Amino acid sequence: MTRRAASRVPPEELLAALLRHEKGLSDFVRQHRGIHDRMYRFDFCWPSKLVAVEVDGGSWLPKGGHTTGAGYERDRERDALAVCQGWRVLRFTSSQIQRNPDFVLGCIRKLLLTSPQRCSTGIEGGTTMASIDYSKIPVLTMQGIQRYIEKSIPTGHFLGAVMAHDLFEAVGRADADNLAALPHIVAWIYNKAPSQCHGSAEKVKHWLEQGEDIQAMQRLWVEIADKRKTTVSGEAI
Repeated sequence: MTRRAASRVPPEELLAALLRHEKGLSDFVRQHRGIHDRMYRFDFCWPSKLVAVEVDGGSWLPKGGHTTGAGYERDRERDALAVCQGWRVLRFTSSQIQRNPDFVLGCIRKLLLTSPQRCSTGIEGGTTMASIDYSKIPVLTMQGIQRYIEKSIPTGHFLGAVMAHDLFEAVGRADADNLAALPHIVAWIYNKAPSQCHGSAEKVKHWLEQGEDIQAMQRLWVEIADKRKTTVSGEAI
């Protein structure tokens, strides 16, 4: 297939054709739901190896779903959840698939030959789902999470970024202890926190506003109760 002809083929179909003719790569699954309790689907994956490939079509389509605001945010959430569940996700643009297929296939092959336990998160020692340990979450961080969830009390910048699923901001704001514990923090939030309280900046804002409404209602109840006590005392006199 010539480069011009390849440019007219949707990138997902081109990659599928390339993979079918590569020994050791042809046993892929398309549109697989690999993330627990979510409808997200991987473009390509090898479930037994916990390897997934996503094709970002923005360079092929002017308004590709992976590059629009909502699409970008959805992909980042999917990537974060996938990592927390042990998946290793590769992302390629349509241009890379069309112009440099050897690079794309080489990356996939190399990752498939690497044991999931050896895949590093970028934090010393690496972290997989099997090694998640909630006791490694710093005490003050855990207290901040619980205050936020139970009482809608605003968190600091680091936890705010984690709750909003803003990985870059979270890493930039984390101190050494929280950076080392980040996979464990994310896993705790994913597995134990209400889904309404995390996932985007808008969700965080709504959760805090909801807490303010509850607190205002509680203050109102206290005021009403106090007035009733005063009224009853006055009548008794």
